[in-house]
Amino acid sequence: MIERRDGNRPTCRFCGSAGPMGWGWRYSDRGTKHRWRCRACGRTFVEDDGFLGCRVDPEAICAALDQYFRGVSLSRVARHLRTCWGSGRRPGPS
Repeated sequence: MIERRDGNRPTCRFCGSAGPMGWGWRYSDRGTKHRWRCRACGRTFVEDDGFLGCRVDPEAICAALDQYFRGVSLSRVARHLRTCWGSGRRPGPS
C-alpha cells in the first residue's frame, strides 16, 4: 500500500478534482486499500498503485519483469511462472 509522506489526498481519477473524502476500505484477496469518494462527481475509486485492474498477482508480475531484464529468456520466465505462481494463464470465461 502506498503511504503518502506529505499527507495529501489523491486526485479523482475520473474528473481530476482535488480533495476527495475517505469512503471506507476495499477488501480483496490481496489485502485492503483505502477507498475514496470524489466530492465533485460523486464516484468512488481506489488510488492507482500501478496494478489497477490487474488480475495477476503484482508479485508475479514483478518477478517476471525482474527475470526478463536480467536476460532470462521468455520461455524460462514462463516456465518459472508456471512452476512458482500457478498456471500463468488468465481464467477463461465461465
